[in-house]
Amino acid sequence: MLKPLLFILSAGALLIGSVWAGSQEEIPKQDRVARRDYMRTKLNFSQAIVEGLAMKNFDTINTAATEIRNVTEGELWMVHNTADYNRYSDELKAAAEELIKAAEAKNLEGCTLRYFDMTLKCIDCHEYLRRNRL
Repeated sequence: MLKPLLFILSAGALLIGSVWAGSQEEIPKQDRVARRDYMRTKLNFSQAIVEGLAMKNFDTINTAATEIRNVTEGELWMVHNTADYNRYSDELKAAAEELIKAAEAKNLEGCTLRYFDMTLKCIDCHEYLRRNRL
């Protein structure tokens, strides 16, 4: 009775260890560069929103927010498949949608608040990724 139990526990430990080791693998440099550039694109759109807010240019705000929403649907976006990462991603997408609506309504205060909310979502997600070394 003890041998089967030890076998099961050993097999379980090996499985958990291999999953953990696989999740700790270094991301290839080419993928890291591609993801960094992809995130840089999101940052550029975010800066365009600030310009649109400063200039009260709702078309610029709408276009940049739409591009950020589109970035969240791209292949390079989903770098992790965890419930928390998916939640952060969904929250950012929803915040971008709200910003688009505010820009369509030509509501500068609404755009400003939605941009701030979207920025907080980005920061929260990046902090989550740093904390969990994902």
